[in-house]
Amino acid sequence: MKIDYNKLFLPLGLISVVMLKETHAIPFESIKASLGKIETGYGADNTTFTANRPKYHLQGPVNWMNDPSAPWHDGEYYHIYYQHNPYSAEWGNMTWGHAVSKDMIQWIDKPLAIYPDQPFDIEGAFDGTILENGYQNKTTMLYTGVSHVPLGWRLPYTVGAEKQVLAYTEDNGDSWVKVGPVITAPPKGLNVTGFRDPYLFRSSKLDTLLNIKDPNSIYTTVSSGIQQDGPRLWLYQSNDWENWNFHGPMIAAPENFTRNLEYSSRLGYNFETASYVEMPTTSTKDEWTLVTLGVEGGRLIHDLHSAVWTLGRSFELLSPDGKEVQRLTPGLNQEMTGMLDWGNYYAAVSWKDPKNPDRVLLTGWIPEDIVPVTVNGVTNENNRNSQGWAGMFGLNRELEVIEIKNVSVSDPLVAIENASWVATTPDQDSKTVTVSTLAIRPMEEYKSLRKDCSLWSLKNHHSTASAIRKHKRNRVSIPGVSTRYAEIVAEFEFHEQSAPFGLSILESSEGQRHEETLIVYDPKQSKIDIDRSRSSLSRSPGYPNSTETGPLPLFKIGSKNGKVEIETLKLRVFIDNTVVEVYANDRFALSSRVYPTLSKSAGISVLVTKDVGVKQLDIYQNIDVKAFDRP
Repeated sequence: MKIDYNKLFLPLGLISVVMLKETHAIPFESIKASLGKIETGYGADNTTFTANRPKYHLQGPVNWMNDPSAPWHDGEYYHIYYQHNPYSAEWGNMTWGHAVSKDMIQWIDKPLAIYPDQPFDIEGAFDGTILENGYQNKTTMLYTGVSHVPLGWRLPYTVGAEKQVLAYTEDNGDSWVKVGPVITAPPKGLNVTGFRDPYLFRSSKLDTLLNIKDPNSIYTTVSSGIQQDGPRLWLYQSNDWENWNFHGPMIAAPENFTRNLEYSSRLGYNFETASYVEMPTTSTKDEWTLVTLGVEGGRLIHDLHSAVWTLGRSFELLSPDGKEVQRLTPGLNQEMTGMLDWGNYYAAVSWKDPKNPDRVLLTGWIPEDIVPVTVNGVTNENNRNSQGWAGMFGLNRELEVIEIKNVSVSDPLVAIENASWVATTPDQDSKTVTVSTLAIRPMEEYKSLRKDCSLWSLKNHHSTASAIRKHKRNRVSIPGVSTRYAEIVAEFEFHEQSAPFGLSILESSEGQRHEETLIVYDPKQSKIDIDRSRSSLSRSPGYPNSTETGPLPLFKIGSKNGKVEIETLKLRVFIDNTVVEVYANDRFALSSRVYPTLSKSAGISVLVTKDVGVKQLDIYQNIDVKAFDRP
C-alpha cells in the first residue's frame, strides 16, 4: 500500500508534509517548532508519556525508534539517523529519523530524512551507511529498500524483497536523492535468510590483498545467511558506486555455531547490522580487524537477538568455488569473539570518529522491555502505544583492543581457547603473559554529565558487623542519596571465595511496598547480574522481572615480588530513569530496562560482606543534562 505522506502526522492532528518540506530551508529553527508540537500533542505533561522516558539518552521525540544508522561528521556537526515509525510506537513504516550534535551529548532534531516512497522501498527504508566524497563526489549512502514483507530468517525468502539503494545528499544530509537500487538481489543460486544493512568502507588493506589498483575502490558488506546452512557476511566491491562485484563471505558459520558459549553468543541463523572496522594500532602493535554483528536466533532472550563482536589479525583468501565464493574473498581469521552487551541491546554500528580516527565508537539500540499482553480481553497498562514512544540509543561506547599485562601463567583463564580474549605475548620472566581483548567503555564525553551533580564519595571502606544491616544480602545504606539520574563509579576488592556483592539502586524504603534493582558480582561464578525481581511493583503481564546476566572473568595478576592477586572489580553504572547500563573493567557491558512505580524508588545502597572492601565509591547524583531541548 502506498503511503500518503500528506497525512503523515494527521493521527495527531499536528503537522503535514508541507511543514516538513519547509524545514529543509531552516532546519535548526522550524524543525524544533514542529517536533515541539508533536510532543506537546502527545502529552508532554501527561504522566503516561513522561513516566518512563530517560533524560540524557538519545531518543526520538515520539513513537517507535530502533536501529542507529549512518553516523558521520560534516565538519561541524555529528549526524546520526535512526529507524522510525512516524505513526505508532510499534515497529513498522520504516522511515529515517535524524539528529545532529556538536559534542554527541546534546542533540538537535532534524527533519525526517528518508521516506519509503518508491516501489523499491515502499515497505520500508532499512539500515544503511554513509561515505563522504562518494558518488559524483557527494556525500553518499547505501541503504536497504524493502519492497515485500514479511521478512524473517524463519520464513521463505522472496528474491528481490531487499535491495541495496544508492542515494546522495545536496543539503548536508537533510534529504537524499535516491539514484536507485545498485545491488538488486542476493547472490544467485543461494536460498538466503535475509539480505540487508550495507556497511560502506574503504580499505587499502583489502585492495592490496585483492590486487585492486583503482584509487576509487570502495567496499560494502551485506548481512545475510543461507537457509539450513548458517549466517553469512557478504563482501561486495565497486569502483564507480553503480556497478558492484560480489566476492563471497567475509564471515561464514554453520547454523547456531559458537566459538565458546560461555563467553559469547551463538551466531544464530542470520546476521544483521554488521560493521567492519580496521582498528587503530595506538594501544597494540598488532593490526586487528573488528567486525560487529547483529545475530538472529543465537539466544533465547530479547527476541532471540544478540550483539556480537569478533576480532582477527589476518585473512584467509578464499578461491572461487562456483557457489558462495564468486571472486577471491578475504575471509577473516577470527581469533576472539565476545558480546558487545549481555543485556537488552542490539543493532549496534561501530565507526571511526571522523574528528579522531584513532577512536572507534559504537552506537546501539536499547528497546523497551514491556510488551502488550492481553489477558481476558484487557491489554496491560503502559504498553508501548499507550505511553506514546518506544526505544532509545544506548550511550555511545569507545572500542579499543587493549592489553592486560602480567597475567599469571597459572591462571586457568589463560589456557581457555576461543574465548573473548587471547594470550598474545609471553612476558620476559615467563611467569606471566599479556592478554589482549576488546575494551568496551562509555565515551569519554559522558564525564561532562557530572557537571553540577551532587557528589557522594566513599574510599577504602571495609564493613564490620556493626556497620552492616541485614536485609537478604548484607548492605550499607547511603544517606542523603536519592536519584533516578546518576553515574556510579565503584571499585571493590575481594577474594575468589567471597559471597556476591555489589549495589542496590532505584530502591524505596523497606516494607511491603518495596522496590529495588540489584547489581551483583558473584566471584565464584565470575558473573554480573542485574536482578530485576523487585524492580517494579507492577504485576501487569508484559513487565520484566527476569535477571539479566553476563560473565566477567577477572584475571590473576602477578607482581615483581611473586605475589598473585585477582583484579579488582571496577564498575561504572549509569541510571537514567528506566534504563540502566553497567560497565565493568573496561571490557564488559550489560544494559537493562527497569520500571519502578514508586516515586521514592531512588535510593542507593552498597551490598557487601566482611571480606569485601570498597576501594572507591563515587555517586554523581541528579544528572541534569538533557540529550534534547524539547518541550
